[in-house]
Amino acid sequence: LQGTNLSGSVPGGWRPPAAAQAINLSGNRLSGTIPPALTRLSGLQILDLSGNLLMGRLPPAMLCNTSLEFVGLNVVGNSLSGA
Repeated sequence: LQGTNLSGSVPGGWRPPAAAQAINLSGNRLSGTIPPALTRLSGLQILDLSGNLLMGRLPPAMLCNTSLEFVGLNVVGNSLSGA
């Protein structure tokens, strides 16, 4: 869903497919915080949220959860801070 002009916040109850290995929501106008559901996908290897309007803190599980084995995590171009 890269560059598809999505706007607004990512719904807190949104759950990507459990088997998702890559999610690319870059280049949109998503706002708000990163939903916790994105930290509960053990098979997720690539997450690209760059170029949006996200803000707040990165969920701690994104930084220190050993069940998440990111090959690529891109949050550049947002207003996010570390845990």
